[in-house]
Order: sequence, then C-alpha cells, then structure tokens
Amino acid sequence: MPIDTFIAGNPTDIRRVEDWIRTTLGTTIGNVADAAARARRIADDAWEGDASETYLGRSSEHVHAIDDFHARTSKTADVFADLSDELSRALSDMADIRARALAAGLPVVCNTIGNPPPGDDEAAFRRTSAIKKRVTPPRRCTLAGPSQSQPPRTPGPDTRGPRPSS
Repeated sequence: MPIDTFIAGNPTDIRRVEDWIRTTLGTTIGNVADAAARARRIADDAWEGDASETYLGRSSEHVHAIDDFHARTSKTADVFADLSDELSRALSDMADIRARALAAGLPVVCNTIGNPPPGDDEAAFRRTSAIKKRVTPPRRCTLAGPSQSQPPRTPGPDTRGPRPSS
C-alpha cells in the first residue's frame, strides 16, 4: 500500500502571519495602550472631583484591557511561530523518510512512497536464504594464474607456410 507523505502548508506563510501579528498588530495595540495611558495621566493631572475619579477608574480598566489584549496578541504570535517550526520539522522528517525509502529501493514519486517491486517479499527472501544455507555449501573462490588455470602450451607444427631461403 503506497504511503502518502504529503503535509499541506508552508512554514514561510505561517511565519508571515506571525510577523504581521507581532509587528503590525502588536505595534498598533502597543501604540493604543501608550495613548490610553498618556490620556489617563493627563486627566489625572488636569481634573479634580468626582468626574475625574470616575474617568480615571474607567480609563485604568481600558489601559489594563488593552495591555491584556497586547499580551494575548504576543502569545498568539508565539503560537504561530511554534506552528511554523513544527511544520518545518515535519516536512523535513517526511523528506528524510522519502530519501531513506528511495535508498532502500522503494519507488518514490513526488510525496508518495510506492510499494516494493513484485517478488520483493522479505519473508520469501528469508525462507529462500534459509534453504540455500542448508542445501548449498559455501563457495570458495581462488584466483589462479595462467599456469594453474591452463595446461602449459607446447609448440605445435609451424603453420606459417614455406620460408624463403637465404
């Protein structure tokens, strides 16, 4: 049965989302938090009375809410960064698995590891090997020089034809 090693997604695209959340959105929220804190300080310095106390209480709640939102935004960016790293590792692992399968002789087409070729049954190979070990004695190979592998040459009749006289 073929094994599909395809994993959808691109770590670079996920990094772009993480970067946007961290830089564009995070910076904007940070600027809003700074502006809200600045407005609260100005009101604290300029106002007195019941209206001032009410505004400062509400303003502090808003600043804390914005700060909490900024922290959650930063954590969300961290989640996307981790997701990108995990996807990158998974894609790398799948590429390594395909390379090992190819090195082992399995067909690999794109992201799919194919079935072993017909007749490449490991159990049959083991059975055949076991039978060969019991039946066939091990071969011994020796290298022999020409004098050992062929009988010595004896000169035969001269077949070159008549020789000119000198």
